[in-house]
Amino acid sequence: MDTSETYIKMCDCPEIQDLWEPAIGDYMLRKYTVFGEPLDSQVWPDKDQQEEISILHYHSSMEQYWNAVTPDGDTQIVSFPDSGKMVKVTSIWLPCQNQLQELLPYADRLQSLTLAIHTFSESQYGSGFTIGGSMEQLWLAFVMKELHNKKWVGDKWVSYEPMRQTIMPSM
Repeated sequence: MDTSETYIKMCDCPEIQDLWEPAIGDYMLRKYTVFGEPLDSQVWPDKDQQEEISILHYHSSMEQYWNAVTPDGDTQIVSFPDSGKMVKVTSIWLPCQNQLQELLPYADRLQSLTLAIHTFSESQYGSGFTIGGSMEQLWLAFVMKELHNKKWVGDKWVSYEPMRQTIMPSM
């Protein structure tokens, strides 16, 4: 699973975050306190209150809270009542490859899906994948192209230019 700084920036956009329905197993980066303030080790010295990747692993329907586990194995409560919304407000969802594939309207047709991603990667990157190297980055770029007609340029998503027809003079 890609948890690189580039992938986090790529995921931190409304087109992806608005689609997130928090569920057990989701990767996320806690970015904000429940008050909407950025987490900062100087302001929030508690290890609980620092930015880190975690995975949602428990949702109590009775007590209405979500737990997450960090790569170190630490468990933390990440939100309280109305928890789905709170998790979304305080965190950036980092979708896995299968979650990105499921966002596409033809996700259930494996042959169409594999042909489409192959065609996309060949047209965008030739024979070498250069966007950053992870499959999550490739699939996210493909999802953004298919659903929003955007591409990753530098450190942001930009709309594709409308295709211009070039009329070649006849010889």
